[in-house]
Amino acid sequence: MTVFSKGEFENKIRGIFLAFDVDESGFIDRKELMTLLLHGVQGLCKMVGLPIPHREDVSQFAFSVFKVIDADNSDSIEYIEFSSWIRESEDLQDFLLKYTG
Repeated sequence: MTVFSKGEFENKIRGIFLAFDVDESGFIDRKELMTLLLHGVQGLCKMVGLPIPHREDVSQFAFSVFKVIDADNSDSIEYIEFSSWIRESEDLQDFLLKYTG
C-alpha cells in the first residue's frame, strides 16, 4: 500500500519501516521481517490470484536478506540500514515479482 500511495519517497520508506517494526522498538528483528514478508507476499498473491508461496521459501528469503540488510551485524535492522537497502537493492522487488509476476 505504501508503494502506491502519494507522498515523498523518504516518507514511504519510513512508513514501511514502521510497519515492519511491530513492537515499536526502533529496530526490525528477524521475526518481524519474516512475519511481514510472509503476510505481504500472501496478500499480494491473493490480490492477483496466484498460488501462495511456501512458508519455507519466504523464510529462506527473509533469512538471507536479513544478513544483507544488517550491515553492522547487530542482529537487528536500524532505519538507516533499512533505508539504504530499499534505495540500493532490488532484492525485495525481485522476490515479489517471482511470486506475483
